[in-house]
Amino acid sequence: MKTHERAANLALAGLSLAPLVINVNPNLNVILTACLTVYVGCYRSVKSTPPTETMSKEHAMRFPLVGSAMLLSLFLLFKFLSKDLVNTVLTAYFFVLGIAALCATLLPSVKRFLPEGWNNNEIVWRAPYFHSLSLEFTKSQVVASVPGFFFCVWYAMKKHWLANNVLGIAFCIQGIEMLSLGSFKTGGILLAGLFFYDIFWVFFTPVMVSVAKSFDAPIKLLFPTADAARPFSMLGLGDIVIPGIFVALALRFDVSRGIKNRYFNSAFLGYTAGMTVTIVVMNWFQAAQPALLYIVPGVTGFVAIHSLWNGEVKPLLEFTEAQAEEEGAGEEEDEDSSRFCFSSASSQLPAHQKLTLKPRSSIVCTMEKEALSVHSYPETGTGLERWFHPSRRVETIVSLVIIIMVGIAFVVGCCWCYREARRWRAATLHANRIRPVNEGTYNAAVAV
Repeated sequence: MKTHERAANLALAGLSLAPLVINVNPNLNVILTACLTVYVGCYRSVKSTPPTETMSKEHAMRFPLVGSAMLLSLFLLFKFLSKDLVNTVLTAYFFVLGIAALCATLLPSVKRFLPEGWNNNEIVWRAPYFHSLSLEFTKSQVVASVPGFFFCVWYAMKKHWLANNVLGIAFCIQGIEMLSLGSFKTGGILLAGLFFYDIFWVFFTPVMVSVAKSFDAPIKLLFPTADAARPFSMLGLGDIVIPGIFVALALRFDVSRGIKNRYFNSAFLGYTAGMTVTIVVMNWFQAAQPALLYIVPGVTGFVAIHSLWNGEVKPLLEFTEAQAEEEGAGEEEDEDSSRFCFSSASSQLPAHQKLTLKPRSSIVCTMEKEALSVHSYPETGTGLERWFHPSRRVETIVSLVIIIMVGIAFVVGCCWCYREARRWRAATLHANRIRPVNEGTYNAAVAV
């Protein structure tokens, strides 16, 4: 773990505990917690092998529909069944998930202090009468699950906001670390679908906000406020995980090309800007806001403009993590073969000549990379001049259309939100004159 990653982990832990001892501005707390969680999850997703779960284009297209069905089902459950009964069942479900999430989150830190045998030697447990049911684990995983168990017990008994946030942050980090979009095309499809999904369920129906307030489980982060009428601000985990897996993909794209955080910085800056705009609009209108309405244009817009400026839209759209994994495996095979040739050839040379011999495959690989960098992209002029080269007309047109569509959707969405928020605020003021009791308990910015 690098220094900046360790610093981000410590900052996230300190920010989570800070409201217990000092008054922290909830708006600043929401922005910093969300951004630090995305940052930590993104760097944890950078591994020698890609994340375990990769989303296809078909899954991305179906995701808003499946999410809508689940959301509506929960709404109907809370409407027709006892809220306490539903939350009891959900608490038992998230109790098990919370232990697994906290165990996986703490495991890399715990491994550093345990013997090597505890980390590598797996223990296989088989059910007494169902031998096909088995569970594999290591001793280090057992040790890491102990604090997770106590946190989950604390949450189940007290439902304290800190226990809720610890579990929620663990879910977010594991979601960003384990899930992969596979390509930027899939990411664009997913974010575009959830962009309209979020707008519909927050502004056109009371379903999203109603479920978020009724769902007593760590699917949202709670931030204490000084307002007794609204003791907590709320942020849905989907506002962190969904954009976070896109930002993590940008980081792995940079790593695969040997570039130091070029598009990751753009995506992360876009996420920060989108989250900031969400909080500003929410406080301006004093109404729940669909955070993805502002985060999606921020993340995709910043990355699109950056790639357009650098003239790298084509490699960005053609990038797939499966291809990157195959190239990495191929490079490892070339290195092994070149290392064998180098050792066998150098063993036949005098001692003073052994250091002057270089593996042939590495030279060929370097020449091929230089040839690709020279012939694939024109290097003269500024970024825009390189981009408007005749060989890139199709890419230019497609990219400009996408950027214009995102811009139009963003402007129209903001105007529509402004109109609906004014209408909602007028209706709320009118209702409060008739019934002065304020039943609201949350100031929400919710999504999935």
